[in-house]
Amino acid sequence: MENTSAYRTRYSTFKNWSLILGILMVLLGLMTIAISPVTTLFSIAFLGIVLIIRGGFDIVHTLTIRYQKESNWNLFNGILSVVIGVLILSRPAITVGIITFLISVYLISSGLFRTIASPIERQSQWGVTMLGGIISLLLGIWVIAGWPEISFWLIGIFVGVEILIQGMVLIVMPYTMKQVGGPSGQAFSH
Repeated sequence: MENTSAYRTRYSTFKNWSLILGILMVLLGLMTIAISPVTTLFSIAFLGIVLIIRGGFDIVHTLTIRYQKESNWNLFNGILSVVIGVLILSRPAITVGIITFLISVYLISSGLFRTIASPIERQSQWGVTMLGGIISLLLGIWVIAGWPEISFWLIGIFVGVEILIQGMVLIVMPYTMKQVGGPSGQAFSH
């Protein structure tokens, strides 16, 4: 068993790294939000590149194992991935508009479903689920109302907010952990 001093040293190291990485992620999230149009285009370009690479792997893999029944489907899937990846890279503005439209449709439909289903099902915390549904519904309506102009910064905002939230979680996490120290199992404070 390790002693209390070693445990506290490990916890202190974890806490310091968590704070440093959390602060860096918060700063990155804020920067990402500040340049959200660039983030949006970078995200779309990354998606296109990933699809092209994935499709290339599918094509190469299929051509090397031609004897399997499903190889025609894998070849078709690989070609389709490459074509879609190339289209995404060649038409990023259209891609951003389509993805933003799909995000609004998703938010509206899932928000509507949760808003209607939560009071009917009456599971625990159904009020919170219903509130989340109403917020999703309103957010989806807001996105579709601003579409397509909103498209060029919305995805970047979403990415930035996600990074920002994860940074905040890393900052807060060491302070919310229950700390049990040493071999005797007694708790100790920060």
